[in-house]
Amino acid sequence: MGVPNLNDGSIELADLDGQNRTIIVPQGGTFTPKQLYLDKKNGKLYWSDREGMLVMRSNLDGSKIETLIQTGQGYSDRRDATKWFVGITVDVERKQIYWNKAGKGRIFRASTEIPNGQTAANRTDIEVLFDDLPEPIDLDLDLNNRMMYRTDRGDPPRGNTVNRLNR
Repeated sequence: MGVPNLNDGSIELADLDGQNRTIIVPQGGTFTPKQLYLDKKNGKLYWSDREGMLVMRSNLDGSKIETLIQTGQGYSDRRDATKWFVGITVDVERKQIYWNKAGKGRIFRASTEIPNGQTAANRTDIEVLFDDLPEPIDLDLDLNNRMMYRTDRGDPPRGNTVNRLNR
């Protein structure tokens, strides 16, 4: 995930036994990558960059790194954990990204493409899907059954759990 004050985050690929390590996104190409989503159909890798306050993607070989969503930049914004991205998943067929941010218990959705004339920092197609959740961390979709799964940190009974939501 990288050391936040060094800006040395990277993404690597390896065999399950740890052999054949390959650098996909070199050190400094991302700040603190967190959850990944592999879009084999379109040859893309998506990830949430926690303290980088970004949702990013690249081609599977690490080329064409793009920032899709940005909630802040620099040291002062980075101190506000509610700007951090944590979990991410993608509905490839509907071309939608789902993510959660730290601290507010919300899950968001937007298009995989930035609307024309907008940037990652000012896009207007972002919507809040769920609010007042304990502290969602990891996300996954079951598209056949239209369910979203999430893990939550926090104290039981609502936190420290695995949950599902109807999409």
